[in-house]
Amino acid sequence: MRLNENGTWQYVDSLAKETRPHKIPLASTEKYVSRNKRFAVWYDPNKWIFDTIKTTKGFSWDATFNSPDYAITGYCLDSRLSSPTDDLEPYIRTQFEGTGTIKSFSNFKDTINGIAFSAYDMELEWNGVVYKYRGYFYSTSKGSFQFSIGTQKEIFDDDKQTILDLFNGIEKY
Repeated sequence: MRLNENGTWQYVDSLAKETRPHKIPLASTEKYVSRNKRFAVWYDPNKWIFDTIKTTKGFSWDATFNSPDYAITGYCLDSRLSSPTDDLEPYIRTQFEGTGTIKSFSNFKDTINGIAFSAYDMELEWNGVVYKYRGYFYSTSKGSFQFSIGTQKEIFDDDKQTILDLFNGIEKY
């Protein structure tokens, strides 16, 4: 029981108490800590397969998140290099060079768990199939953090809440 300011008592269920004071989804019980230990991503292990195994010696993503059927993929990168955040479009176009034709692109500002991000939404067409992507960027002179998720447009639209829940798991570490 807890005494409220107005003098009434309230029953408190200790099992229902949220342990993190953020809007991280409660089902997000597993945590990935980025390579430079500046960010964490909480995720639901029933909805995401997490992988950090890298086979290339050059540039690669730190981690990937896949839906159980591997139809949706998220890419995470924590770098010591800064990234442009005010004008993301040329930077993103470089990343997707040779993978299709970008049909639409918009960038915006967003806040997740108190962190101000630059973000983008993009649609890309390849061989008649439209893919949809959303990405979040954070950058300072000490480095950058990028997290992008993409899949076929219809799947993205159907599973949008699952994708947003994964993004809502981002926090500073």
